[in-house]
Amino acid sequence: MPTVESPLVPPEARESDAHYYGWRVVFAANLGIMVGFSIYAYTFSIFVKPLASQFGWSRQAISQGFALSALACAILSPWPDAGLTATLPGGCYSLAWRSLDSPQPR
Repeated sequence: MPTVESPLVPPEARESDAHYYGWRVVFAANLGIMVGFSIYAYTFSIFVKPLASQFGWSRQAISQGFALSALACAILSPWPDAGLTATLPGGCYSLAWRSLDSPQPR
């Protein structure tokens, strides 16, 4: 099979090279995940009081929801091969169940 040469990546570039373009993509993705999770995890407490006053939920219920989402991320993260088709139905059913089970705003 003939190899297709890309104008973006010179043929002498290898993954072991520090200037390989793929490592820039890996670095950018890693940075995005670190910043995104930090914003999600460390600023959640700012929204607990407004959520409690707006919807009438207890702080315990709001914190339990956050803890369950963090636990679900921790459980599902090691299996990236499962893909969206395996995790999406469970998430949809869980969201629907919790929506029906939660108290409605006044």
